[in-house]
Amino acid sequence: DRIAQGSVIDSIGLFEPVIIVLRDERGLNLGRLIKARPRDPNAPARTVTLSDIQINDAQVALHGIREMGPFVVPARFEDFDARVVFEYQPDRSTLSLAQVSARALDPDLDIRQLGGTLAFSDGNMHLGDITMKTAESNIHVDGVIEDYRGEARFALVAKGAPWSLPELEGVVPYAAPYDLHPHVDARIEGPASRLVMTVAAASEAGDVDGVLTGDFTDPNRRLEGLVG
Repeated sequence: DRIAQGSVIDSIGLFEPVIIVLRDERGLNLGRLIKARPRDPNAPARTVTLSDIQINDAQVALHGIREMGPFVVPARFEDFDARVVFEYQPDRSTLSLAQVSARALDPDLDIRQLGGTLAFSDGNMHLGDITMKTAESNIHVDGVIEDYRGEARFALVAKGAPWSLPELEGVVPYAAPYDLHPHVDARIEGPASRLVMTVAAASEAGDVDGVLTGDFTDPNRRLEGLVG
């Protein structure tokens, strides 16, 4: 029965591995760890579950994932420790982050705790209850990035309590000039070439809200709109 229902691996341990994450026109290479086979329509769907993957003191390099809308993704991670669960189904793969910590580089960021789920289906990336805690920030992101392998379209809700702009200036470059630590509630919608951000924030400088439109495909990352 267990074979008919799918394969389950209870535990995997990786110690000081070097991990390369690559995004190309086929998606993320990690999503191809389980090789698809021709499917018999009369047979049960093949599933694979890796119930407990423990990674200790890894080095991780990312290629082809440099920018995601308004965010710059670090190119490397060191001292990467994680406990994750990976579930594969023919039409959906899910990576559950139970506990992740790392030292991000280029841009630099000390990630003390990262959790949530990433699900990949029909060319879309679903972010479920992603939370990240750093030395000065506590950030939550939820939503979907449609067609993340091509002309990505964002439908995200991002909250920060707080969101330290000096700490995150490398990850969120347009916030670099401001020495503030606001509590932020934002909706991020549309393609990267015309991304609409509806923002409400409360900081040491006061409360603001408004709608901003940005072109994050432009090297100068244009951002315009009114807040007040």
